[in-house]
This record gives sequence, C-alpha cells and structure tokens, in this order.
Amino acid sequence: MTTNVAKGGEAKFTCKTTGDAEGTITFHKAADDTVVGSVVATPVTVAGVVTTTGVLTIAAAADSDSFEYYCKATWSGTEVKSGNVYLAVIGITATTPTAWGVNSKSAQFECKSDAILKKNAAGDALLDADGDDIRAAATITWEYYDTATTTWKATNEDNRFNIMS
Repeated sequence: MTTNVAKGGEAKFTCKTTGDAEGTITFHKAADDTVVGSVVATPVTVAGVVTTTGVLTIAAAADSDSFEYYCKATWSGTEVKSGNVYLAVIGITATTPTAWGVNSKSAQFECKSDAILKKNAAGDALLDADGDDIRAAATITWEYYDTATTTWKATNEDNRFNIMS
C-alpha cells in the first residue's frame, strides 16, 4: 500500500486498536524498526470495549520521509503489527535557474515534477484500467517582483504572463 503526498504537504497515518484496555500505538520505520514521530492517541470506550485511535502526522513532507512505515499497537501484554505502507513524496524535479527577460519580449521558465502516483517503495507507477500511469493533478502559479509597488504579485493579477502546460 502507498500513500502519495506533495513535497511540503501533510501526510497522516491512522492506526486503530480494539481491546479490553487502552492501547499504546507507535509508528515505525519498516527497514530498521525505529520509532518515528509522536502519536496522538484517542481512546473511546463503548460497552467495555476500548478503541484506541492513533494518528501520526508528517508535516512538511520531505524526500527523507519517503520510506515504509508500520503501526504497532500494544495493550494488556498483547502486541499487533500492521502491514507496511509506503509514503511517496512527490516534488519538483527540475526548474529553470534565474532567467532575465527583455521588456515586451518573452522569457521561458520551466518547472518539472514527478507527478506520477507511486504504488510501492520501488517507485512503480500506479496504473489506471488502461494500463496508463496515473498522474497527480497540479496547479502551477508564478509570482514576480513588481519594482513599482515593491511587492510580489501573482502572474494572473495584471494579465502580463501566460502559463502554458
């Protein structure tokens, strides 16, 4: 199983356990079993059965967060491990370095992303029913520095720029 997240975005993993007592939930890096992050656990008791929900939040996801995770729940001497889930962080793979333009002429900038959704740690693409790669939807915005107002402006504020895909 794989969860895809944009670089800088937020990823959340949820783990639930049910038993006769509140469980302790931890998340681990599958490669070496090290505990990762801190988990916010919430227990709820109904008719003597305790359900504990633990959530691991990875804020500002980075390439270094791309690995397989698993959840471990322990309570009353019992321990249960989940299956692994891979976190694929999708980011910008190339950009044009600083470019200068000439007034009333055009300048071209390029921004590339590996927007292919991953299905496993090997980086294999998630495929649709036709066998084609499934790509993440992307929104591209640019800003420019307006020296007249000394502010950054979105490129769509004054119709001076066109974004081509």
